[in-house]
Amino acid sequence: MVIRHIPDHPDLTYHLIRYDKHGTEIPEDANTWGSEAVRADLESPETGITDVFLLSHGWNSDAEGAMAQYDAWVSMTRDTRPADIGRPFRPLIVGLHWPSKAWGNDTIVATGRDGLLGAEAPPSDAITVDDAVDRYADLLSDTPDARAALRTIFEAAADSGADEHLTAQLQTAYQTLSRELQLGELPDDDHAPAEAWDAESVFQQALEDTSAASGLLGGGASSSRLKDAVLAPFRQLSFWMMKARALAFGETGAAHLLRQLQDAADQDVRFHLMGHSFGCIVVSAAVAGAEGAPEVRPVDSLFLVQGALSLWAYARAVPDEVEPGHFHRILREELVRGPIVTTRSTFDYAVGRFYPLGAGIAGQVLLADLPRYGGLGAFGIQGVQDAKNHEIGDENTDYQLHAGGVYNIDASTVINRVSGPGGAHSDISHPAVAALAWQAALASA
Repeated sequence: MVIRHIPDHPDLTYHLIRYDKHGTEIPEDANTWGSEAVRADLESPETGITDVFLLSHGWNSDAEGAMAQYDAWVSMTRDTRPADIGRPFRPLIVGLHWPSKAWGNDTIVATGRDGLLGAEAPPSDAITVDDAVDRYADLLSDTPDARAALRTIFEAAADSGADEHLTAQLQTAYQTLSRELQLGELPDDDHAPAEAWDAESVFQQALEDTSAASGLLGGGASSSRLKDAVLAPFRQLSFWMMKARALAFGETGAAHLLRQLQDAADQDVRFHLMGHSFGCIVVSAAVAGAEGAPEVRPVDSLFLVQGALSLWAYARAVPDEVEPGHFHRILREELVRGPIVTTRSTFDYAVGRFYPLGAGIAGQVLLADLPRYGGLGAFGIQGVQDAKNHEIGDENTDYQLHAGGVYNIDASTVINRVSGPGGAHSDISHPAVAALAWQAALASA
């Protein structure tokens, strides 16, 4: 699929470009590449494209989930489009799909046995230890040591008994898996040092509050409290692995596509990037490029919705660190001509609650009650000069956005539909949020 036709809106379309876990584009068939179709639209004098919108979904999304989010968002932006834009406007919308689905709600059962249910038939979502090892090794790290660690973890989850503490064997398995995933390569502003992570602490946290901790990490209701807690450290490691993948994809596949399209477009064509959750890492990395990347043409607006990246990612100086935030280059080199706009919500439990848990270090509070490790979707962009803070209004609110400004919008009164342990993390398709995106894009003129 190169062009997605939104169900019930046959006149509403967007391009969908798929990538593998290495950031390499996946062709639709032997002779059809999504990026080439987009370039052709840009280069054609008949299309008259004036604005390109690049969209990135977040974590734990397969292709169907990404399309569902894009369908809803594109429909909402169409419904809230200003009546008078004040200039010629012909948009080209491109949705990116990168493999971010780290786990499902599978019930792991022992290979060759009935597993958790004894003589009863396995549940419909059952997966054997062997199959689980194959699946998650392919997703995360397919090395002999990683496979051995995964097998130890999944066998413990499928076993008929569970303890109130992780066994020494399980703790060793988690240490091995953490090492094999190479999480230490993540930017320092985005997570606690790898040596600070402790599987037993995560396990105990999951036991203390199954619904808010292990459930947040993706546990299924069919698992017992103890068995679910055994997998909590695995799911947390998977979360950080997908975070690393978002950064890698942003610096490779997404950055390459952005530069391809900028090269193909006329100089007066505007580029707007929007990310949700880990997608905020993707679009930020696409703009900044990899470390040492050459100068790039600035984009025209950046809209970061419930960002699952560090609140210090754009900071001039990260607390307790010598280096600036990983994406400070975007501000330092003025790589966004228009505004950078973020949303945050107190009802986003995935960002608000997961980050302190994911950091592995509790209670690290700095100036102005800001945490050392916290998410942008809970606190906005911090550590930059002259960032403006506003509360979201309705679709008619004028936020007075200006080129080059950073704006943190508290959207708690709108992004508040709690659904599951992640809270309102994905509750983003609202007229007020779409209208805010329009203001960001049009302020770049």
